Amino acid sequence: MPKTGQAFTRVELMIVVAALAFLGVIALPLFASPRADSDRAACFNNLRRLGSGVTLWGNDHDDLPPWLVSPSNGGTQIFPKTALTWTEFITLSNELVTPLVLACPADPTVKVASHWGNTVNGLANTGFRNNAVSYFLSYHSRPWLPRSVIAGDRDFRPSVSPPLTCAYGPNNAARIDTTSGIISVWTNAVHRSVGHLLTSDGSVDLVPSISLMSRLLGPEGQSDNGSIHIIYPR
Repeated sequence: MPKTGQAFTRVELMIVVAALAFLGVIALPLFASPRADSDRAACFNNLRRLGSGVTLWGNDHDDLPPWLVSPSNGGTQIFPKTALTWTEFITLSNELVTPLVLACPADPTVKVASHWGNTVNGLANTGFRNNAVSYFLSYHSRPWLPRSVIAGDRDFRPSVSPPLTCAYGPNNAARIDTTSGIISVWTNAVHRSVGHLLTSDGSVDLVPSISLMSRLLGPEGQSDNGSIHIIYPR
């Protein structure tokens, strides 16, 4: 006589286990370890200080960041240029005070620079430079677009990788757009499928992959023909 109980079949059990595993992966960022929470807090503060540095520098330069100001006025915008994140951020050395703010403690490959010079442990030292920077830079942020992205964690996939040219100067930028079919998402290299974005209003947000692309492209008027260009430290 066949059994009429309600026990799971093997197939049903496998489906339940797979579903639980999937939900567990999704929930990982929500149940971060105390160390992960501490690293995110430090990263958040780094980007807040970077945003303040950009604002302070802009107070003397028509509210523009260094990468949109000509060298004759103290900026870094030349056409074309091999853009390097460390050379852009070092322009803010007086405002940032220390290059420690450029290194996220959750970034496993970053080398922490203790000063701006080119001697041992300096940001300008050949062994540091981009290796001492944890954040990408976007050339499309504008002070009159408060939610436009200035910078953020370096670990996400672009639509098209370097080398690409950009109307704002760099000739080794990556592109973010909606036409390539490649969706930009965070990797697990730094904060495990989430990351921080700094915007022109000084805000820093922890952003999941699902909304990363729309946040990067930002408000209308930020993009260059439907795309933005960024540079990575590595």
